[in-house]
Amino acid sequence: MPGKRKTFYDWKIYNKQLVDRGKKLAGQIKTIKTSVIQFWDMELDQLNEGKIGAPYEYPNSMIVFFAIIRSAFNINSYRNLEGLCTLFFDKVPDYTRMQRRIKKLDVDTLMNINREATRAKTKDRIIKISIDGTGIQINGKYVWEDNKEKKVRKRDWRKISIAVDTETRQIVGIKILGRYENEGSHENTVELMENTFENIHDSSIIDRVHGDGGFDNEDNFDLFQYLGITPIIRIRKPSREKAEQMSRALNTKKKRKFFSSNRNKIALEQFDWEGYVGKNGYGKRSGVEGIIGSFKRFFRENLFSRIDGMIEREIMTRVLIWNMIV
Repeated sequence: MPGKRKTFYDWKIYNKQLVDRGKKLAGQIKTIKTSVIQFWDMELDQLNEGKIGAPYEYPNSMIVFFAIIRSAFNINSYRNLEGLCTLFFDKVPDYTRMQRRIKKLDVDTLMNINREATRAKTKDRIIKISIDGTGIQINGKYVWEDNKEKKVRKRDWRKISIAVDTETRQIVGIKILGRYENEGSHENTVELMENTFENIHDSSIIDRVHGDGGFDNEDNFDLFQYLGITPIIRIRKPSREKAEQMSRALNTKKKRKFFSSNRNKIALEQFDWEGYVGKNGYGKRSGVEGIIGSFKRFFRENLFSRIDGMIEREIMTRVLIWNMIV
Protein backbone atom coordinates (compact mmCIF):
# COMPACT_ATOMS: atom_id res chain seq x y z
CA MET A 1 0.00 0.00 0.00
CA PRO A 2 1.48 3.39 -1.01
CA GLY A 3 2.52 5.54 1.92
CA LYS A 4 2.40 2.71 4.46
CA ARG A 5 5.26 2.68 6.96
CA LYS A 6 7.48 -0.35 6.40
CA THR A 7 8.70 -0.68 9.98
CA PHE A 8 6.82 -0.30 13.25
CA TYR A 9 7.92 2.54 15.50
CA ASP A 10 6.91 3.01 19.11
CA TRP A 11 6.01 6.70 19.20
CA LYS A 12 5.76 6.77 22.99
CA ILE A 13 9.42 5.78 23.23
CA TYR A 14 10.37 8.24 20.50
CA ASN A 15 8.53 11.12 22.17
CA LYS A 16 10.17 10.28 25.50
CA GLN A 17 13.58 10.31 23.80
CA LEU A 18 12.97 13.85 22.51
CA VAL A 19 11.80 15.02 25.95
CA ASP A 20 14.89 13.44 27.55
CA ARG A 21 17.05 15.20 24.98
CA GLY A 22 15.60 18.53 26.11
CA LYS A 23 16.16 17.61 29.75
CA LYS A 24 19.81 16.74 29.02
CA LEU A 25 20.30 20.10 27.31
CA ALA A 26 18.76 21.93 30.27
CA GLY A 27 20.98 19.98 32.67
CA GLN A 28 24.12 20.74 30.67
CA ILE A 29 23.28 24.45 30.50
CA LYS A 30 22.81 24.50 34.26
CA THR A 31 26.13 22.71 34.80
CA ILE A 32 28.06 25.07 32.52
CA LYS A 33 26.51 28.13 34.20
CA THR A 34 27.57 26.80 37.62
CA SER A 35 31.13 26.23 36.36
CA VAL A 36 31.30 29.76 34.94
CA ILE A 37 30.32 31.29 38.29
CA GLN A 38 32.55 28.95 40.31
CA PHE A 39 35.76 29.67 38.39
CA TRP A 40 34.97 33.26 37.33
CA ASP A 41 37.67 35.06 39.37
CA MET A 42 40.39 32.47 38.74
CA GLU A 43 39.80 32.47 34.99
CA LEU A 44 39.80 36.28 34.80
CA ASP A 45 43.11 36.40 36.71
CA GLN A 46 44.66 34.06 34.14
CA LEU A 47 43.24 36.03 31.19
CA ASN A 48 44.42 39.41 32.50
CA GLU A 49 47.90 38.28 33.57
CA GLY A 50 50.35 40.37 31.55
CA LYS A 51 47.57 41.88 29.43
CA ILE A 52 48.19 45.37 28.04
CA GLY A 53 45.17 47.68 27.92
CA ALA A 54 41.73 47.33 29.45
CA PRO A 55 41.32 44.08 31.43
CA TYR A 56 38.78 41.44 30.52
CA GLU A 57 35.53 41.68 32.47
CA TYR A 58 34.06 38.34 31.38
CA PRO A 59 35.78 34.90 31.32
CA ASN A 60 36.08 32.75 28.19
CA SER A 61 33.85 30.07 29.72
CA MET A 62 31.03 32.63 29.76
CA ILE A 63 31.58 33.32 26.05
CA VAL A 64 31.44 29.58 25.34
CA PHE A 65 28.17 29.53 27.27
CA PHE A 66 26.78 32.31 25.05
CA ALA A 67 27.85 30.44 21.90
CA ILE A 68 26.09 27.30 23.14
CA ILE A 69 22.88 29.20 23.93
CA ARG A 70 22.97 30.84 20.50
CA SER A 71 23.27 27.53 18.63
CA ALA A 72 20.98 25.52 20.91
CA PHE A 73 18.07 27.94 20.49
CA ASN A 74 18.86 29.06 16.92
CA ILE A 75 19.23 32.74 17.83
CA ASN A 76 20.30 34.73 14.77
CA SER A 77 20.51 38.11 16.51
CA TYR A 78 23.13 39.04 19.10
CA ARG A 79 20.67 41.59 20.48
CA ASN A 80 18.20 38.81 21.22
CA LEU A 81 21.04 36.74 22.66
CA GLU A 82 21.96 39.55 25.06
CA GLY A 83 18.38 39.77 26.27
CA LEU A 84 17.98 36.02 26.70
CA CYS A 85 21.22 35.62 28.65
CA THR A 86 19.97 37.98 31.36
CA LEU A 87 17.96 34.94 32.50
CA PHE A 88 21.22 33.28 33.53
CA PHE A 89 23.44 36.16 34.73
CA ASP A 90 22.74 39.46 36.46
CA LYS A 91 25.31 41.22 34.29
CA VAL A 92 26.07 40.30 30.68
CA PRO A 93 28.19 42.02 28.00
CA ASP A 94 26.42 44.07 25.35
CA TYR A 95 25.65 42.40 22.01
CA THR A 96 28.64 44.04 20.24
CA ARG A 97 31.10 42.68 22.78
CA MET A 98 29.40 39.27 22.63
CA GLN A 99 29.92 39.13 18.89
CA ARG A 100 33.56 40.19 19.11
CA ARG A 101 34.41 37.72 21.88
CA ILE A 102 32.66 34.80 20.13
CA LYS A 103 34.51 35.73 16.92
CA LYS A 104 37.83 35.55 18.80
CA LEU A 105 36.92 32.32 20.60
CA ASP A 106 39.58 29.66 20.14
CA VAL A 107 38.16 26.72 18.14
CA ASP A 108 40.48 24.38 20.07
CA THR A 109 38.59 25.29 23.24
CA LEU A 110 35.34 24.01 21.72
CA MET A 111 37.11 20.91 20.38
CA ASN A 112 38.58 20.10 23.81
CA ILE A 113 35.18 20.38 25.50
CA ASN A 114 33.66 18.14 22.84
CA ARG A 115 36.53 15.68 23.20
CA GLU A 116 35.76 15.23 26.89
CA ALA A 117 32.19 14.20 26.02
CA THR A 118 33.18 11.73 23.29
CA ARG A 119 36.03 10.15 25.22
CA ALA A 120 33.81 9.51 28.22
CA LYS A 121 31.34 7.49 26.11
CA THR A 122 33.93 5.57 24.10
CA LYS A 123 36.10 4.35 26.97
CA ASP A 124 36.91 0.60 26.86
CA ARG A 125 34.61 -0.04 23.92
CA ILE A 126 34.77 -1.70 20.52
CA ILE A 127 33.27 0.91 18.21
CA LYS A 128 31.53 0.72 14.88
CA ILE A 129 31.36 4.01 13.02
CA SER A 130 29.47 5.27 9.98
CA ILE A 131 30.90 7.99 7.77
CA ASP A 132 28.99 10.27 5.44
CA GLY A 133 28.80 13.85 4.21
CA THR A 134 26.13 16.52 3.99
CA GLY A 135 25.75 20.13 2.91
CA ILE A 136 24.82 23.13 5.05
CA GLN A 137 23.64 26.42 3.60
CA ILE A 138 25.20 29.74 4.62
CA ASN A 139 22.44 32.15 5.53
CA GLY A 140 22.38 35.37 3.51
CA LYS A 141 25.46 34.56 1.40
CA TYR A 142 25.07 34.01 -2.33
CA VAL A 143 27.30 33.24 -5.30
CA TRP A 144 26.78 33.93 -8.98
CA GLU A 145 27.07 31.01 -11.40
CA ASP A 146 27.06 31.16 -15.18
CA ASN A 147 24.34 28.70 -16.19
CA LYS A 148 23.99 28.49 -20.00
CA GLU A 149 25.30 32.03 -20.47
CA LYS A 150 22.94 33.38 -17.83
CA LYS A 151 24.14 34.39 -14.40
CA VAL A 152 22.22 32.55 -11.70
CA ARG A 153 22.17 33.66 -8.07
CA LYS A 154 22.51 30.67 -5.74
CA ARG A 155 22.90 30.37 -2.00
CA ASP A 156 26.43 29.53 -0.87
CA TRP A 157 27.00 26.43 1.23
CA ARG A 158 29.60 24.19 2.85
CA LYS A 159 30.02 20.45 3.24
CA ILE A 160 30.75 18.57 6.42
CA SER A 161 32.09 15.03 6.53
CA ILE A 162 31.23 13.25 9.78
CA ALA A 163 31.94 9.98 11.58
CA VAL A 164 29.19 8.73 13.90
CA ASP A 165 29.34 6.12 16.66
CA THR A 166 26.51 3.80 15.57
CA GLU A 167 25.70 2.81 19.17
CA THR A 168 25.71 6.13 21.03
CA ARG A 169 24.84 8.33 17.98
CA GLN A 170 27.65 10.71 18.96
CA ILE A 171 29.59 12.56 16.27
CA VAL A 172 33.13 11.34 16.96
CA GLY A 173 34.81 12.91 13.94
CA ILE A 174 34.16 15.91 11.71
CA LYS A 175 35.83 17.63 8.77
CA ILE A 176 34.59 20.89 7.27
CA LEU A 177 34.92 21.04 3.48
CA GLY A 178 34.41 23.55 0.71
CA ARG A 179 31.32 23.34 -1.47
CA TYR A 180 33.16 21.59 -4.31
CA GLU A 181 35.28 19.18 -2.26
CA ASN A 182 34.61 15.45 -2.37
CA GLU A 183 34.04 14.11 1.14
CA GLY A 184 34.97 10.59 0.00
CA SER A 185 38.41 11.51 -1.34
CA HIS A 186 41.38 9.81 0.28
CA GLU A 187 42.81 13.06 1.67
CA ASN A 188 39.56 14.02 3.39
CA THR A 189 39.02 10.48 4.66
CA VAL A 190 42.49 10.47 6.24
CA GLU A 191 41.84 13.79 7.99
CA LEU A 192 38.40 12.61 9.16
CA MET A 193 39.89 9.44 10.66
CA GLU A 194 42.69 11.44 12.32
CA ASN A 195 40.08 13.65 13.98
CA THR A 196 38.10 10.57 15.01
CA PHE A 197 41.10 8.96 16.71
CA GLU A 198 41.77 12.23 18.55
CA ASN A 199 38.20 12.32 19.89
CA ILE A 200 37.76 8.73 21.04
CA HIS A 201 39.32 7.27 24.19
CA ASP A 202 42.74 5.66 23.92
CA SER A 203 41.34 2.38 25.29
CA SER A 204 38.70 2.09 22.55
CA ILE A 205 39.06 0.19 19.28
CA ILE A 206 37.34 0.97 15.97
CA ASP A 207 36.21 -2.38 14.61
CA ARG A 208 34.24 -1.45 11.49
CA VAL A 209 33.51 1.57 9.34
CA HIS A 210 30.35 1.81 7.26
CA GLY A 211 30.21 4.08 4.22
CA ASP A 212 28.43 4.49 0.90
CA GLY A 213 29.90 4.30 -2.58
CA GLY A 214 31.29 7.82 -2.31
CA PHE A 215 34.16 6.41 -0.20
CA ASP A 216 34.95 3.67 -2.71
CA ASN A 217 38.52 4.12 -3.84
CA GLU A 218 41.65 1.98 -3.59
CA ASP A 219 43.51 4.32 -1.24
CA ASN A 220 40.66 4.35 1.31
CA PHE A 221 40.57 0.54 1.44
CA ASP A 222 44.34 0.47 1.91
CA LEU A 223 44.00 3.04 4.70
CA PHE A 224 41.45 0.96 6.63
CA GLN A 225 43.50 -2.19 6.11
CA TYR A 226 46.53 -0.39 7.57
CA LEU A 227 44.44 0.78 10.55
CA GLY A 228 43.06 -2.72 11.14
CA ILE A 229 39.49 -1.61 10.47
CA THR A 230 37.03 -3.67 8.44
CA PRO A 231 35.52 -1.42 5.72
CA ILE A 232 31.82 -2.02 4.98
CA ILE A 233 31.74 0.24 1.93
CA ARG A 234 29.72 -0.37 -1.21
CA ILE A 235 31.95 -0.91 -4.23
CA ARG A 236 30.80 0.37 -7.59
CA LYS A 237 29.02 -2.04 -9.92
CA PRO A 238 31.71 -2.18 -12.70
CA SER A 239 34.33 -3.23 -10.14
CA ARG A 240 32.05 -5.93 -8.72
CA GLU A 241 31.39 -7.34 -12.19
CA LYS A 242 35.10 -7.31 -13.06
CA ALA A 243 35.92 -9.15 -9.83
CA GLU A 244 33.38 -11.84 -10.71
CA GLN A 245 34.89 -12.22 -14.19
CA MET A 246 38.42 -12.47 -12.80
CA SER A 247 37.33 -15.13 -10.29
CA ARG A 248 36.28 -17.39 -13.19
CA ALA A 249 39.56 -16.96 -15.05
CA LEU A 250 42.35 -19.51 -14.91
CA ASN A 251 44.89 -19.27 -12.13
CA THR A 252 47.11 -16.70 -13.82
CA LYS A 253 49.57 -14.10 -12.58
CA LYS A 254 47.09 -11.37 -13.64
CA LYS A 255 44.36 -12.88 -11.47
CA ARG A 256 46.64 -13.19 -8.43
CA LYS A 257 47.72 -9.57 -8.86
CA PHE A 258 44.09 -8.42 -9.17
CA PHE A 259 42.99 -10.12 -5.94
CA SER A 260 46.05 -9.00 -4.00
CA SER A 261 44.07 -5.82 -3.45
CA ASN A 262 41.78 -5.80 -0.40
CA ARG A 263 39.21 -3.77 -2.32
CA ASN A 264 38.98 -6.36 -5.12
CA LYS A 265 38.48 -9.17 -2.63
CA ILE A 266 35.59 -7.29 -1.10
CA ALA A 267 34.25 -6.51 -4.58
CA LEU A 268 33.99 -10.25 -5.20
CA GLU A 269 32.08 -10.72 -1.93
CA GLN A 270 29.69 -7.93 -2.91
CA PHE A 271 28.78 -9.59 -6.20
CA ASP A 272 26.27 -11.50 -4.03
CA TRP A 273 24.95 -8.24 -2.65
CA GLU A 274 22.07 -9.60 -0.56
CA GLY A 275 24.33 -12.13 1.10
CA TYR A 276 26.97 -9.46 1.78
CA VAL A 277 24.40 -7.13 3.36
CA GLY A 278 23.04 -9.89 5.58
CA LYS A 279 26.50 -11.00 6.68
CA ASN A 280 28.11 -7.61 7.30
CA GLY A 281 25.15 -5.41 8.24
CA TYR A 282 25.62 -2.80 5.52
CA GLY A 283 22.14 -1.49 6.35
CA LYS A 284 23.51 0.03 9.56
CA ARG A 285 25.11 2.69 7.37
CA SER A 286 21.70 4.23 6.76
CA GLY A 287 21.59 5.12 10.46
CA VAL A 288 24.05 7.94 9.87
CA GLU A 289 21.61 9.51 7.41
CA GLY A 290 18.94 9.51 10.12
CA ILE A 291 21.36 11.17 12.52
CA ILE A 292 22.24 13.82 9.92
CA GLY A 293 18.52 14.44 9.41
CA SER A 294 17.95 14.80 13.15
CA PHE A 295 20.99 17.07 13.45
CA LYS A 296 19.65 19.37 10.72
CA ARG A 297 16.13 19.45 12.15
CA PHE A 298 17.46 20.34 15.59
CA PHE A 299 19.78 23.14 14.41
CA ARG A 300 18.12 24.06 11.08
CA GLU A 301 19.74 23.48 7.69
CA ASN A 302 21.58 26.77 7.45
CA LEU A 303 24.30 28.63 9.31
CA PHE A 304 24.02 32.17 10.62
CA SER A 305 27.73 32.87 10.09
CA ARG A 306 29.28 33.95 6.77
CA ILE A 307 33.02 34.15 7.56
CA ASP A 308 35.05 30.92 7.42
CA GLY A 309 36.35 31.20 10.98
CA MET A 310 32.87 31.84 12.38
CA ILE A 311 31.43 29.02 10.27
CA GLU A 312 33.89 26.60 11.89
CA ARG A 313 33.01 27.87 15.38
CA GLU A 314 29.29 27.58 14.74
CA ILE A 315 29.54 24.04 13.37
CA MET A 316 31.78 22.92 16.25
CA THR A 317 29.35 24.44 18.76
CA ARG A 318 26.49 22.50 17.19
CA VAL A 319 28.51 19.26 17.30
CA LEU A 320 29.34 19.94 20.96
CA ILE A 321 25.68 20.44 21.85
CA TRP A 322 24.64 17.33 19.93
CA ASN A 323 27.19 15.16 21.73
CA MET A 324 26.05 16.51 25.10
CA ILE A 325 22.37 15.63 24.59
CA VAL A 326 22.40 12.27 22.74
